[in-house]
Amino acid sequence: GYPTVGSITSDNGLRAYTVDPDAVGEADPAVLSAVALADGNVTFTLTGTPGATYEVLRATALTGGFVSAGTFQIPAGGSVTVTLPAGETMSFFRATTP
Repeated sequence: GYPTVGSITSDNGLRAYTVDPDAVGEADPAVLSAVALADGNVTFTLTGTPGATYEVLRATALTGGFVSAGTFQIPAGGSVTVTLPAGETMSFFRATTP
């Protein structure tokens, strides 16, 4: 099994946590929000785990064909503004950990 770590809470209660070494350093799922279109660019906020790198993927159809639009590292504040050329057609975006 995995090691167990204990702690004492401020009200003297005991808590035990199981530590999964395989989960250390994994990034939370990304969230894309505040999407805007202006001056030929699409801008959105990419929120995720500070220090983690996410790859933004773009496609012209939801059914597939996603290609990389770039990689972005999340700063300490937990989000970064992404600006990309809007392109000639409708685009769909998603973000993954590379």
